[in-house]
Order: sequence, then structure tokens, then C-alpha cells
Amino acid sequence: MHNKISFPFSNTIILILGIPLALWSGTRNRTTGFFMSILIAFIYWGAISVGKALGTRGVLSPALGAWSANLIFLGLSLIMLKFSRIT
Repeated sequence: MHNKISFPFSNTIILILGIPLALWSGTRNRTTGFFMSILIAFIYWGAISVGKALGTRGVLSPALGAWSANLIFLGLSLIMLKFSRIT
């Protein structure tokens, strides 16, 4: 149940993560940006799968297991956004 609630927020989290990456890479190399985006998407998908498995097995609470990937990537994106050059 918690996964059904937390999963729709993944689009927003990835969007917030993409803003500093777009500012960092700019228009220098689109191929690198594309492959970096694919890599981050697979890492995010893996983190969601690991959190779901840990929540299912009882290692983490089901709510924390479902929201763990969102919380980790949201924190990462906010840190990257803080240190990006938005002016």
C-alpha cells in the first residue's frame, strides 16, 4: 500500500534531481547527459526495488521501505541544487 502512494512522487524527485544536472552539464555534451540520465534512472529503480524488498521482508517498516528511495534521492537532489550555480 505504501509503495502505491510513494511511487507517483518519483517523477517529481527525478525532475528535481535533473535540474542541477542540466545546469552542470549545460549544452556541452548531450550524449553524456543522456547516458547519465539513464544511469540515474536505473540506480533509482534499483533503490526502489531494494527498499520494497526490505519492507516486504520486515527489515524496515513497510512505510520506510517504500519511501526510502524517495527520501535518499530527494536529499541528494536538494544538496546538488544548493551547490548548483542558479543565478
